Amino acid sequence: MRKQFLLIITFISCSCISLKKNPSFERQLSNVASTSRKNSNKACPTTGSRFLSDEFFEEIYMFSDRDYGAPLTKVSNLKKIVSFLLTESGEEPPKIVLAVSELNFKAITTAVDSLIQKGLLSSSSLESLIHVAGEDYRTPWYQDYIVSQFDAKTGKSIMVGLVLTNKDSEIGQYYEGYNKFFSILNQKLNFTHKPRLVSIPKNVEPNFFRDQQGGNIDGLPGGLCILGDQQKKEFASNFCGDEKNLVYVYTSWLETSHLDEIFKVVKLPSAQNSCVINIYRASPEKAMSLMKQNPNLKFINYSSNNLSTLKKGHVLPNFCKEVGLDVQSCVVATNKEILDAIDQNSYFLKSQNLLERLLIKDTENVRERLKINNPNCRIEVIDVPNLFYQKRLAEVSEDVLSNGYFRSVFPSFTNSVTLNRGNKLNLIYSKPYNLAFNEYINVLHEQLGIALLEVDTWVNGHERDGNIHCMTSVQRRCKPQNIK
Repeated sequence: MRKQFLLIITFISCSCISLKKNPSFERQLSNVASTSRKNSNKACPTTGSRFLSDEFFEEIYMFSDRDYGAPLTKVSNLKKIVSFLLTESGEEPPKIVLAVSELNFKAITTAVDSLIQKGLLSSSSLESLIHVAGEDYRTPWYQDYIVSQFDAKTGKSIMVGLVLTNKDSEIGQYYEGYNKFFSILNQKLNFTHKPRLVSIPKNVEPNFFRDQQGGNIDGLPGGLCILGDQQKKEFASNFCGDEKNLVYVYTSWLETSHLDEIFKVVKLPSAQNSCVINIYRASPEKAMSLMKQNPNLKFINYSSNNLSTLKKGHVLPNFCKEVGLDVQSCVVATNKEILDAIDQNSYFLKSQNLLERLLIKDTENVRERLKINNPNCRIEVIDVPNLFYQKRLAEVSEDVLSNGYFRSVFPSFTNSVTLNRGNKLNLIYSKPYNLAFNEYINVLHEQLGIALLEVDTWVNGHERDGNIHCMTSVQRRCKPQNIK
């Protein structure tokens, strides 16, 4: 379970792949900057959920350099992400709130200024960066603590949060700090409204915080919300309104219990009045299939200098132990060697097959609900590769998994962040570090015309049961109905 804080704001297949180098990051930015992108956002919904889906424009992104109370030693991820967001958004850049140290903020602004000097960004780009200094406001998991609704009159985002009423608890002790944070954001972002806070009871079970978080609820096209099976309807109604808007999926088998580990739904930009909605779902079967197609590639394609760090984490040592390998040989094994170990481990293989069946069942439910609310759209299912190991071995029966034991071996592509400006969709995702998986993802999205930015979140995110989506809060906006 991710460490808790006070505030919870609210069948495309690929054959055997050929590996190729990705273009340099700066060349990607240069290609992007040469394209004009003045687009119109979608009108605010008049019915359904008040939780905007990824098809609406992003107004605010929030990031931090905090890693459980210690500043991150590298700011390279944030520099890449901020540069990507500003360049891809063209003439309508979002505001980017950076709760980072003075040193890291300077490094980010220097990177942006360098792109300005090269003509890749406009001179006003630095105005999009909002620096919030102070120790109380920096958390690694903004997605879990800050989500948003929208103001139908203005179309602007409204921050919605969950505040623990018991201020003396381990989580509640940060209450005053976050109140100050909201006050600063009100001033710096010139909000016309105050963030709306949702209180929860003083005495709740520990899993309450795991289940009632931003990573366990998201907006869907057509005014729906997707959420994990243990999330309370009373909590979800604060964001999604009527119970008929709720689409539940089985997530409590995960250590985090968060749906962003296994599902992501994205509506593609319209072309010639067409409508396509992609359901991304984590798939053990797709993972093992790609490994079979690419048997001689390394299972973990992480730099040799950093392998020692991965050996000391909890992900690889526990996964390797479960499939019957020592960690020294496991981290340098090929896909075939890992598959051979899995074939010798009926318990692991049984759990992956069961997870696949459960994920397929939930996918069909999501597809049906999307089709009802989006009758003119084509619904596509995209399997993204991943495997799941157990934090501690538990009973695996034909249809039931013990709750809260499974963790993903690789950062899941479903744990990604969108940038939508109408004519093109962009995705920021955590690199999985399996070459077969990574190339499949890149080739697939090149075919779909979706721009990707990959970041390394293994050590500072994945080892702590979160990745780039967990680390990011996105506030979306819409076009008021009275504006044509």
